[in-house]
Amino acid sequence: MADKDSNDGGTSDRALLTAGAASLAARFIDRADLTVLTLADLVIADASVQQALFSETLFRNCTFTRCNFRRADFEGAVFESCTFDDCDFSIADLRSVEAAHTRFIQCKFDEGSTRSSRFSQCEFDRCRIELHNFEENRIVDSIFSKCSFERSTILHCEFSHTTFQETDLADCTSQFHLFKECIFVRSRINAEAVGLTFGLTDQNLHDLGLVWRGTNVERQDAGPDLAVDLLTTYVARNWLFAAGILKLNFGIGHRVDALADIFSALETTANSARPIKTDEVRFFAAVIEQLSAQAQMPFISIARGLDVVLACAELRGEKDVAALKPLYHALKDAELAELGAVERAVAPLEPMKHDSQLSVSFVFREEPPLSFHNWLANLHSDGLLAGPAPRFLRAVQGSYIEFFYITVGVLGSVLICLNLIERIVDRLVFIRARGQILISEKLPPAIRKRALQPIAAPSPTIPRELRAYLDLAASAKGAEFVSNIQEFAQRLTKIEVGSDVEPAS
Repeated sequence: MADKDSNDGGTSDRALLTAGAASLAARFIDRADLTVLTLADLVIADASVQQALFSETLFRNCTFTRCNFRRADFEGAVFESCTFDDCDFSIADLRSVEAAHTRFIQCKFDEGSTRSSRFSQCEFDRCRIELHNFEENRIVDSIFSKCSFERSTILHCEFSHTTFQETDLADCTSQFHLFKECIFVRSRINAEAVGLTFGLTDQNLHDLGLVWRGTNVERQDAGPDLAVDLLTTYVARNWLFAAGILKLNFGIGHRVDALADIFSALETTANSARPIKTDEVRFFAAVIEQLSAQAQMPFISIARGLDVVLACAELRGEKDVAALKPLYHALKDAELAELGAVERAVAPLEPMKHDSQLSVSFVFREEPPLSFHNWLANLHSDGLLAGPAPRFLRAVQGSYIEFFYITVGVLGSVLICLNLIERIVDRLVFIRARGQILISEKLPPAIRKRALQPIAAPSPTIPRELRAYLDLAASAKGAEFVSNIQEFAQRLTKIEVGSDVEPAS
């Protein structure tokens, strides 16, 4: 009897679920209000739900076939493990959507808007996304296969581990994107827009078809290094901002020089009658955030950038200053990130006496083209190392290593100097110490407030020494000084500190 009751109960539950699903399905009509619902395990075909409201609705394990969602509002909707096959989302609003493990097959999104949304492990298969506003979205581990973005506007998106297969970004306005480990198969992009994206690789350029103002670029017409060819074209057309981004992205020269070019382009615009391009500034801020997160934002570039932003604000007076906020905030956040890094790095040295002797080895992946121990000796002779000169003991080939006998204070000075360019030792960069320019009354209160936040340096020696190095970088010898640091920073893999007993020669 107990088994019979149990079976009857299970049958009853299934009947209730089926009735509930049928009731929900019956509500899929034009102009329906289906907001803030949880729709699970629905299978619906041939429904017309035009102008319906789905705000903050959760779709879980649902399948929709040949459904008409034209002009529907999906703001804040969530899709989990759903399938939409041959559905019409034309003129639909997909703001702030979250979608995971969801497939869109032969769907239409014409003239709609997808903004501030996230798609993770999703697939867009043979979808028509034409005359569509696709902006500020984040797409992760997803696929666009045989999709059309013709005449769409795609701006400020982040594509990570995403595959574009037979999907063009050339028949639309597509700019200001961040790419990370993406794959392109039989797809195209506008050549003039490459410099307004960040994260494309040389392999991506090789795989992509390039379109120059509506005309395909024949591969035989391009040189072996497409990035350099594009850079030459950009410079010739005076596209200085895009040229700097291109140099930064494809490693044409060092990133310090590329960043300096970008800041100079912004300063040139601020010094003219042309308006500051808000989209460019916002995109550059996103690039800086990414470089900082990857420990690749040189401290000396942060200092240069903050100076330029403040100079631009003064040049423009009250006009266009709001456009500078994203960049200024990104630089300040990068500065604070570097401060945290240096505090963690210097902490082991803090308990030691300033004049304690250490056995230190600088390990390079290959021998630098300049003499490292001579460079340190020159820093000391110029008065930039606070303490006795490092005593060079010996060098070992292979993984090139130079051994020194150094005091704690001098080691701290050397770390600060090396980290002006990029994080190397334990992924570090030391913070900027030039504070007097941060009090400009020309800046809006929101910027001034952040600019005037005190720097909680772990030691007063750090700001003092940073100032000395930054002054040297800005002097007539600055280019050579920075170039020499680059040579070492690019090759230095770690610094090992041994006991305070001098090693044998």
